[in-house]
Amino acid sequence: VMLARVRTLRGDVAGGQTLITQAESRAPPNDSLARAMLLCTRATIGFYAGGTTGVQMAQEGSRLARQLGDYRTAAVCTQWRGMQLQRAGYLTEAESVLVNSAADARRVGAHDVAAYSDQFRGFVLSQLGEFGAAQRAYEVSLAAARKSGETRAEGWAAAGQAGIATITGDFPRAVALRDRAEAIFTANGDQPGLTIALQAKGFLAKRQGDVAGATAIYLEEL
Repeated sequence: VMLARVRTLRGDVAGGQTLITQAESRAPPNDSLARAMLLCTRATIGFYAGGTTGVQMAQEGSRLARQLGDYRTAAVCTQWRGMQLQRAGYLTEAESVLVNSAADARRVGAHDVAAYSDQFRGFVLSQLGEFGAAQRAYEVSLAAARKSGETRAEGWAAAGQAGIATITGDFPRAVALRDRAEAIFTANGDQPGLTIALQAKGFLAKRQGDVAGATAIYLEEL
């Protein structure tokens, strides 16, 4: 299950699907925690595959984990539910769900999970146009990421802050944050994150009039 999740987060969705199918065939039928983890990882794979079918799977996985008192797994499942709700366009609901995910994670000291929940909550708040609240969410995410050593979450939070800096016209800050995010994503082999960093890099190059440079960056992103 965990290897399926890692493969998926690195951009290998097909590899993740193959592994989770193997895991499902080997899981004890009456093991509720195994069922919760399978559902949660299926929701993760569904998100990276570009769909929204994982909302119910994440909700059921979270319910099972909570019954067992496993708040870390519940927080992870709830996090992916919030991300799927965002993709479906239910932004207000997504933000509320992500607040609950971060709260469950902090309840058991899972600061790495909280870092991701607050990072994505910042993204949702940005989409709602609440940039001050988004900035605060990213700052909370960064603190949790550094506390837990979860550099990948730090990269995503930095990328989100770079987006806000771009919107508000603070381009030097945007460039510095974007470069930080790109370095983290490159070091972690995070292909989805790297595409976001390159997208921002191409946009800023275009704004500075470097059309040829922007074209090369966009081709690399593609």
